[in-house]
This record gives sequence, structure tokens and C-alpha cells, in this order.
Amino acid sequence: MDVDSYHKKGNKYLVKVKNWVDSHGGGQLIPFSADYERKIASKELEETSPSALNRIVKACYNTLDLVHYFTVGEDEVRQWTVRKNSKAPQAAGIIHTDFEKGYISCDQ
Repeated sequence: MDVDSYHKKGNKYLVKVKNWVDSHGGGQLIPFSADYERKIASKELEETSPSALNRIVKACYNTLDLVHYFTVGEDEVRQWTVRKNSKAPQAAGIIHTDFEKGYISCDQ
């Protein structure tokens, strides 16, 4: 949607889109303006509402049953994505398939 509609939290299409989503199984609807996000990123706007991108990413992770986990080494910290409720060996397999086969233990 355009920036003005985004600030008004709707336009003439939003209700139609919501009705379509509801009639096809429902789900979360997050209004989004690519132009607004571009202006946030390029710092064209002095006062800004929060970006919708964080809400979109969180909604996607939740819908797909994904979570983050982290590995920490001496020189780096990495974030990995794994299915919610995965066991530690399967999570290790995300890093490298050999890790899952030879998995030994997990420190908490």
C-alpha cells in the first residue's frame, strides 16, 4: 500500500484482502508499504512508525514453526533456524549433516 494508506492503517483493498484470507483458511494480515520501508531504510523520514518487517519475519517463523538457536565459538556467534521442538541432534544436523550422525552431547 502507499505511505498515506499505511499511516491510516488501511485502504479500499485491505478489507477485501482480509475477507479473502478469512475465506481461505484465515491467518494473520500485516499491512505493508514497500515505499514506506524504503523511506525508513534511506532515512528520508524524520519521524517513523516501526517497520513492519520485524512483525512479518516473526509471523513467518511462527506460522512455519521455526525457532532460532545459536552456536558460540571463540571468534564468532552464529544463528541457525530449526523447526520448533527439534531434538539437539537434528538441530546439529542443520549445521552439518555429519554432526547429526556423530552427535555426542549438548551443554546448557
